[in-house]
Amino acid sequence: IFTFTLPQPQELNKRTGGIAGAGPYTVYKDFARVGTLVQMFIKNLGYHALYWPIGWGPGGCFTTFDGQGEQGRT
Repeated sequence: IFTFTLPQPQELNKRTGGIAGAGPYTVYKDFARVGTLVQMFIKNLGYHALYWPIGWGPGGCFTTFDGQGEQGRT
């Protein structure tokens, strides 16, 4: 259903509000763009609890659905 290609880190950073070099999980931000209902549904599930652990990328940072990129902890 979802087909997408990962853009360059700079483009990904620009689109998600994350940090350049972030992992591919930042594309979850694009899923939230499908509609406000989808975003609200995920937020109601408590997306921080669900996606915070798997949102880590190789770059050591993650981006949540609300587009707030945070620096990864080592």
